[in-house]
Amino acid sequence: MMRNEFGLDPQLQHYGCMVDLLGRVGLLKEAREVIEGMEMEANVVIFGCLMGACEKYGDVEMGEWVCENLQRLEPWNDGAYVVLSNIYANRGMWREVEKLRVVMKDRKLDKVPGYSLAT
Repeated sequence: MMRNEFGLDPQLQHYGCMVDLLGRVGLLKEAREVIEGMEMEANVVIFGCLMGACEKYGDVEMGEWVCENLQRLEPWNDGAYVVLSNIYANRGMWREVEKLRVVMKDRKLDKVPGYSLAT
């Protein structure tokens, strides 16, 4: 559409905006379709936008798909596992939470607790 109507080649940022906007309004399936139809590979920022929407709307299946992709791109990053664990917990899926924590432990992915230096 951008190319035909405006003579512009879509860039990663354009796709990211679309995924973010669709995710914010709960159109997670459509956001995934944008990612799958991209002319380039989605990055962690784009998948991160969709992961946040999965948590907001409690979409377990989509969250698992996003987590797989984020781990493929950044295997050392624990963030996707933490968010997926939260999705499971909010759904009362405690066995899945435990399985995920075991996977994180096996991969030596430890969530660093937050702290403050405020005085």
